[in-house]
Amino acid sequence: MLDRSRLLTGLLAVSLVACSSPDDNSKKELDASTDTSADVGTSDTGDDADTDEYIDPTLDTDGDGVTDVDEIRKWGTNPLVKDTDGDGFDDFDEIVTKAFDPEVNAQQFNPRVADVPELHIELLNAPAVGLNYTENSSTTQTVGTERSTQRSQANSRSWGGSQSHATERSHTWGVSVTAGASWSDGASAEVSYNYSETHTTTNEATNEWSQEQATENSQAYARMEEKQKQTGVEIQSGWLEVVVRLSNPSDIAYVLDGLTLTAYRPAPDDPLAIDSIGTMILTDTLDTFEETVLSPNDTFGPAEFAINSLDLDTTKDLLAGSENLVFAPLTYSMRGADNIDFELASTNINARTARLIIDYGVDREREDYRVATVLDQENPGVTVADVFNDFLRIPYEEGTSDWRFGDETDTRDSFTGVTSVRDRAMSADKTSYWIVTHTRTVDSGARTVTDVHNLVLDDYDFSNIELQKGDVLHLVYVEDVDRDGLGLRTELLHGTDPENADTDGDGLSDSFELAGWEVDVDGTTVRYVSIPTEADTDRDGINDGQEYTDGTNPAEPLPDGSPTVDTLDVSYDGFNATVDFAVSSEFDQVARVEVDWGDGSAVDEVTGTDMTTGSATHTYSALGNYTVTVTAYDRFGLPSAASTTTASIFVPDPTALYMNFDGNTDNQRGSNPQLAWQSVTYGADRHGMASRSLDMEGGGTGSYQLVSFNDSPTLSGSFTISAWVYAQGFGAGNGNGANRLMGQDYWFNLYSDDTGISFGGGEISGGSLPDSVKADSNTNLSQDTWYHFAGVVEDLGNGTSAVRLYVDGFLQDEHIANSVFDSPPSCHFYIGPWAQNDCTGTDARQFDEFRGLIDDARVYSRALTDAEVEMLYIATP
Repeated sequence: MLDRSRLLTGLLAVSLVACSSPDDNSKKELDASTDTSADVGTSDTGDDADTDEYIDPTLDTDGDGVTDVDEIRKWGTNPLVKDTDGDGFDDFDEIVTKAFDPEVNAQQFNPRVADVPELHIELLNAPAVGLNYTENSSTTQTVGTERSTQRSQANSRSWGGSQSHATERSHTWGVSVTAGASWSDGASAEVSYNYSETHTTTNEATNEWSQEQATENSQAYARMEEKQKQTGVEIQSGWLEVVVRLSNPSDIAYVLDGLTLTAYRPAPDDPLAIDSIGTMILTDTLDTFEETVLSPNDTFGPAEFAINSLDLDTTKDLLAGSENLVFAPLTYSMRGADNIDFELASTNINARTARLIIDYGVDREREDYRVATVLDQENPGVTVADVFNDFLRIPYEEGTSDWRFGDETDTRDSFTGVTSVRDRAMSADKTSYWIVTHTRTVDSGARTVTDVHNLVLDDYDFSNIELQKGDVLHLVYVEDVDRDGLGLRTELLHGTDPENADTDGDGLSDSFELAGWEVDVDGTTVRYVSIPTEADTDRDGINDGQEYTDGTNPAEPLPDGSPTVDTLDVSYDGFNATVDFAVSSEFDQVARVEVDWGDGSAVDEVTGTDMTTGSATHTYSALGNYTVTVTAYDRFGLPSAASTTTASIFVPDPTALYMNFDGNTDNQRGSNPQLAWQSVTYGADRHGMASRSLDMEGGGTGSYQLVSFNDSPTLSGSFTISAWVYAQGFGAGNGNGANRLMGQDYWFNLYSDDTGISFGGGEISGGSLPDSVKADSNTNLSQDTWYHFAGVVEDLGNGTSAVRLYVDGFLQDEHIANSVFDSPPSCHFYIGPWAQNDCTGTDARQFDEFRGLIDDARVYSRALTDAEVEMLYIATP
């Protein structure tokens, strides 16, 4: 540590020697040494104020233009070295010329904090991935994602760098309550801390895939798979592209040359490690980064960097995986634009400073400083308290804080250590805290050790950690909201949910899946790992959690195989169609099924946990035949062969009777009527076309029309009667109380009375149905207006039946009868009133003639649904 009294003693001796005459030199040097020691030793305050009188106030030992007294007492710099922090700017230059003012900015041109060039990269778009290929030896073509800065915004977050990630990843297990395993099970938690001695500061930018971009990746993967299967296609290489902006946030101008980037991702076999994907070069006309001057706060870009030599497997892995990518400067050279020798400065900085890194987490850029430690040549070293309070003026708090240990629900005091830096404080609710690592050399520089301090695990004295030249003090803010043993950096890198300890819901925590577990296989211990974002890593239909229980490998390679559509059926209800499908895959990897209804509407997507069977519904807007296409897709977007069927949307076909009265009384669906009373008269239909409807009172009152069937149809169980009706009056005539439209004697009929139109039985003298078994229109109907009526009887299967009446496609009335109408009498079916009652054996007319027109008379031997009745109203000709 810095001992200013001792330093002043040495300087005082130098000062007196410089002022003495040659003849009396040795005596004065001795006297001065003796006097100074006595005076310093008797200082009442321990301060150096009383020793100032023994130093020449003009003395400037290092010749930097700042007096020794000012360097020691005012600026805290080394009076024996012109450039205390070794950054190439003399102390005088930083203090006077560049006007260092700690009250304004404690870091900018601070003579005790090295000013180093900084290079930052910012992602401007989401990375694009693809393949180059030739087809039948033609020119090179590409398939993959296509993104631009205009169409694809990058989701970039601060990752903090590989050392922060390693620190977080290896030490969060100590506070995990859901991990279920520890690194001692076989995966080493030993971290090698390797900090570069190149004294420039760069950042690492992490891309986080959005849901839309992940979908684009899957689609590109599917296109690659299809292209591979085509005859004559030869894969050349894969590529990865990203657009970045470079910036210089430092106070030093420099010339940047030969820049390349690197892209890397989590290593599949070691959750603490990262794998380099390759070197990315600038993709301009020269394919090289030429000299570029970056002044303070200057930017360069957009600039596209690319790797054009990826192998096929790596390319497909980038599209198939959920892991995010990290981009960072790899190689480059810098030289000072202000005649600063960066190479010399780098050597001096390393010899005079320690490095301080403060990583606040994924939502804030880290701080990176080189702080001077050689302020006293004979007693080098500074404390953390000196650096934070005096050098940089960064507020921090040290002590204990509320904490939940293990699976405890209540909080209690943590151990002692740093609890807050700036506004980033430890929190039991967010499971956030600071980890401090101190990397230093021992054994005269023969080896490097790293002390790890974590107040969740043990006490430590943060303020009194002593820093020497070459040391690295690294503060890492860790946040593990779901307490699964993965901090936010790791969750970001692997694409897991930071608020869900089991992202894929397979019963294994995210950290457990990344760390893996040991299994004995034929006497050999092997470690199995699984993907925390995939419930079934190998897509074999067995959940990873089940494979863990069974002792099987959840990551066995899966052979290629697309799903198939096994069966396809379409059913109808009016304009509504339902498609039922069954799909399969040799490896049970069906992810979704798409249904194209063939009418230009949007494709329906069916998803779920069990995709072996499923269904989709659709409402058509018009009659017609439609080709329905069903395609199944696996998790990579690989499609099945399309399976098609036809959806025929037409008016339900009458099964018992259909008469459209197009100038005749023919029955289109059965036996023609046996008799027609009076001369048949036709009228115009609802479209105004002449002779297209039956005039049921063609000759006026008393001249009724009657169409009679001896043996068909028979209304039994469930059935439907429907017709278009034009009423010229609803009143009952001849005192019989009802005017029949159509029906089976006294069994069931559509008829009119003074209240409108009804459907039911029991209106006939001697009839066997009670009056209550009917449904009424329940609305005031207008005369001289066409209406569509449908009477439906449905056997409900429990000894009861529903009797319904529809007007213009809408249900108007419904009655539930405690009967099943499956034993009709042997009576004729009539359209119009009858003159001979076969059921009762009397010739008395039981219905009066209906005054109006009837058209499109239909009888179904089943109960039509609401949708089918609506279709009759909408779509009948």
